Amino acid sequence: MHGHESQPLVSIITPSFNQASFIERTIASVESQDYPNVEHIVIDGGSSDGTIEILKKHPNLDWLSEPDNGQSSAINKGFKKARGEIIGWLNSDDVYYPGAVREAVEYLQAHPETALVYSDFMEIEADDRERAKVRTLPFDLGRMLNQGNLIPQPSTFFRRVVFERAGYLNPDHRYAMDYDYWIRIAKSGLRLDRVDRCWSGFRLHGTSKTISESSRAWREHRRISRAYGGHFLVPLFYGYRRLVYLRLANSRFRALGMRVNRVFRRLGFKGFHG
Repeated sequence: MHGHESQPLVSIITPSFNQASFIERTIASVESQDYPNVEHIVIDGGSSDGTIEILKKHPNLDWLSEPDNGQSSAINKGFKKARGEIIGWLNSDDVYYPGAVREAVEYLQAHPETALVYSDFMEIEADDRERAKVRTLPFDLGRMLNQGNLIPQPSTFFRRVVFERAGYLNPDHRYAMDYDYWIRIAKSGLRLDRVDRCWSGFRLHGTSKTISESSRAWREHRRISRAYGGHFLVPLFYGYRRLVYLRLANSRFRALGMRVNRVFRRLGFKGFHG
């Protein structure tokens, strides 16, 4: 979707590795956007599961496949390749909802003081069934440090100025690279805004790192929180809550897991993502 040069080019970066089960739906969700000036860049780590054959079916994709040093390095490669004034980052198992790109561009055009905008998201199953809409909160750095990642990466769009002020992802992070990045963006003095929309589906499935490696992911989140001055006990409590919820929510005790999550929310622990 190129052309329409009077409208800002939006670059969507998708890192990929052996996600043939989902990546076609990810690509379709970008291709079906009603915003006309989009480039979609897929950085594949050398998949061997049929992903490459899927990528070849989409002539408008800008993609490459080669071994890399992990997800953060792949995303950085895409960031550096991007030509757009506005950047989105959509993992290869997540999807955009209709109108997401257009609405994000409209917001950023109407609010030139804002560097990054994010919205709510929908937790979805492997088969695309919607599990639960997750409401986000207005950005607050203190809350971010002490309650976990408040910004859902697939529902986030930001300006190129972010690269100039905050750099790129830390390649040493395997799980919480987005959490670290949002904190660095805020600490660089840029403005982050929340809008009352739902722009993406965040897929929870058994092979996702969020589920299959949730303990390691939590430990990385906690290290990042502490590195930026987060409190000790609150991230511990938050991380335990999220770990319990994710494990229960993907088992035969799903209903119990959802109740555990609601109890924690009522107690005021409203961080949700990662």
